Amino acid sequence: MDRGQYEAWRSLSIGDRTIRGAVALDVEQEILSQLEAMGIKPLIGGLIPENTTAELLGYAPSYLRRLAAAGLGPLPFVRRGNRRFYKVGDIATFATETVE
Repeated sequence: MDRGQYEAWRSLSIGDRTIRGAVALDVEQEILSQLEAMGIKPLIGGLIPENTTAELLGYAPSYLRRLAAAGLGPLPFVRRGNRRFYKVGDIATFATETVE
């Protein structure tokens, strides 16, 4: 693939959405729009509750809670009292990057 083909691939248009090199920003916008549709407003720092994070990622809230309690959580979390919150940026990274 030459440079021109690569640039065309990076700015591939699908409907009214454009995929660019910074896919994580598109995913963050998608996460924020889904949160808005769910009636959830992120806290300062882009933090969202554990149950909402599980729902966004397709996990059962109890499964995500058990993993985090065992120290095996797939995402880093922030504790506030006895609750766990996850950052929107970390969720976007988790959703877009694969483990090798």
